[in-house]
Parts: sequence; structure tokens; C-alpha cells
Amino acid sequence: AFDPLMCPYEQGTATCWADSALYACKKHPQEARDAVQAKASEGQEAMYGEYMRLVYGKVGCTVDALPTATAAPPTVPAAFDPLMCPYEQGTATCWADSALYACKKHPHESRDAVQAK
Repeated sequence: AFDPLMCPYEQGTATCWADSALYACKKHPQEARDAVQAKASEGQEAMYGEYMRLVYGKVGCTVDALPTATAAPPTVPAAFDPLMCPYEQGTATCWADSALYACKKHPHESRDAVQAK
């Protein structure tokens, strides 16, 4: 799940989890990006973990920061959840749309095959 190719934005880049936080966090976007980027020395898995903590744990990212003592642990969506799609996150057709964008040889056939499932 932490592979940079799975980032919602800027897929495949070394800073994609930080850049994704910038776009996903409406309350404090630059601070969220900086917090994720600060984990770069620990690797992509750490950056992904911080991204998930901020976005799904709602820690100062999508809502104002919760006090530490009362903060609930983040609820991370399952890997197949539409919120985890590389493209068109959250839509009913996001996995099919992601196949369309990701498959270079037969994009429309790939989209149709995923949509058929």
C-alpha cells in the first residue's frame, strides 16, 4: 500500500505521499505536507503511515487537531476501498478508471474488464 505508485497524487515520485497530503488536507495543507516529508529519511512506508495518520486520523488535516489525550486511532480504509484508488478516488468507478490510466497497451479493454467485475 505504501508504494509510491499507489499515491493519490504525483504517483511514482519520491515525494508523492507528501504531495498527496498537500492536496488532501484542507485545514493545514502545507503543514501536513511538511509532516509527511519529515518522514522521508525513514522511507516510503513511514511517509505513507504519516499520510494515513493525518488524512484518516483527522489529525489537524481535515479537521482541527484533536487533543492528544482524546485522539482516536486512525481508521485506515481497506486496500480495495475506493478512497485508495490511484485515480478518481472515492468514485464508484475509480478502480476501472485507474486501470484506464495505468494500462498503457490496452487501456479501454483494461477499464472494461475491471468494470465488468
